[in-house]
Amino acid sequence: MALYSINQLGEHTLIGLWKIEENYEELIEQLFMFEQENFSNNTRNLHWVATRVLLQNLLMKLGINEKQILKKHNNGKPYLHNSSIDISLSHSGDFAAVMISSNRQIGIDIEIISEKITRLAHKFVNDFEFENINEEYKIEQLYFIWSAKESIFKFYGKGELDFKENMSLDLKYYSPKQDGLVPARLNKGEYSADLWIAYSMIENQYVLTWISDKG
Repeated sequence: MALYSINQLGEHTLIGLWKIEENYEELIEQLFMFEQENFSNNTRNLHWVATRVLLQNLLMKLGINEKQILKKHNNGKPYLHNSSIDISLSHSGDFAAVMISSNRQIGIDIEIISEKITRLAHKFVNDFEFENINEEYKIEQLYFIWSAKESIFKFYGKGELDFKENMSLDLKYYSPKQDGLVPARLNKGEYSADLWIAYSMIENQYVLTWISDKG
């Protein structure tokens, strides 16, 4: 399947999905914009290469074809050296997800849905969110909450956010099995922001969330 989709949000912002069906050698052959590293062919390294091949495809959509250097800030946020383009990377299961923008602050996350999240919910779901969870769709909603807060964390970009205390989502706006928008609130010290989290279900098995500072 390789390149699964590219969606454009305005003139300067793109979201891409890559379905990983290639082996390591087939993926690495497509990578020319970023420095290659010698990895073994395992899932972690397939994710590493797939996100960069996808990032490469999105950058070319914005007319960028020269080699890039991908680095990380001390808090782990990836960035392109000597570039004003904001990037956000994610991967889970068979998918890689990338969002880029030349004029927005952004964040993206993708998660494969499974039962195991229930035992971890107390670590990232606050009381307000628990009150609005629909038991029929509990697993999907828990993954939405986790993914949405991951996207907010990446959007914020400064690290040190408590997923229960600093972020809150209004689940009354969440519609299971559909695409939509959910309002969120981010509070960290003197910083506060009212946000909208966009979400989409992918193949009824993954939840994809993303955010930008311009809707």
